[in-house]
Amino acid sequence: MRFDGPIFRPPPEANTILLQVTRGCSHNSCKYCNMYRSTTFRASPISEIEQDLLEIKLHKPQTDRLFLHAGDAFVLSFNKLKQIATTINEYLPNIQTITMYASIQNIFKKSVEELKELKDLGINYLYVGLETGDDATLLTQSMGYTAEQALEQLKKLEEAGIGYLAAYILGAAGKDNSERNALESAKFFNQIKPDVVWIMNLIVFQGTPLFDELQKGEFTEADELEKLKELKMFLENLEISTEFLSVHGSNLLDVTGQLPNDKPKMLDKLQRAIDNYDPNQMERLSAMRRF
Repeated sequence: MRFDGPIFRPPPEANTILLQVTRGCSHNSCKYCNMYRSTTFRASPISEIEQDLLEIKLHKPQTDRLFLHAGDAFVLSFNKLKQIATTINEYLPNIQTITMYASIQNIFKKSVEELKELKDLGINYLYVGLETGDDATLLTQSMGYTAEQALEQLKKLEEAGIGYLAAYILGAAGKDNSERNALESAKFFNQIKPDVVWIMNLIVFQGTPLFDELQKGEFTEADELEKLKELKMFLENLEISTEFLSVHGSNLLDVTGQLPNDKPKMLDKLQRAIDNYDPNQMERLSAMRRF
């Protein structure tokens, strides 16, 4: 199998075969992200993809799920994705789901009709790095789209029948802005229908523009207590039916459940964590995640 550059995949795809169709990230400008900073984006030629598919066919001919690597593989054009999906079906006739990372920008140039065609070929689930529904945070983190644009694009996925996970990053708005971020994001999420809301915690990594801003005093991190309160406020105001997961390695508290049924016990767990917050212990744990 061919893999150029760093390899990342969502935790739910831990047992899924990865098929590289791109290298790096086409946007690669989000201030908090260093995943592909040193990697030049490129799309894999179909000849390389076919070679890897032949290897999968030889060793795992019954494969029914593939994760298309790398950072935002859904950036590929409709025609390119259609060619890849068609080729996958030729090599792996049992394929049921073809999934990948996607950004909001990746959806812009794809019509609902094209999305439906991709869905019929097996591209039926995406991991969308939404991160926030707050316009101010989207702008300061250089996400490259507005909340209104994000809503329009996600509605296209829903109309096409493509399921998706929507990620939310605690602390992305910085110190003293968590309440605004939580309320604006909850308002946004209440207008969409994600299969999963996936919670992550902002970690400012070296080598990112956000780290440089932190060093210059242009960005101040929210502490762990503020982020716990942000999570509680976001969850309190969330009114949709969805799976809510916070099992990501960046999080210091796992608050997971099915909404709306599990919301009361999830909020109770959060309130207990807030009431018993030990700043020394939490900040030590937070520091251990940095590298």
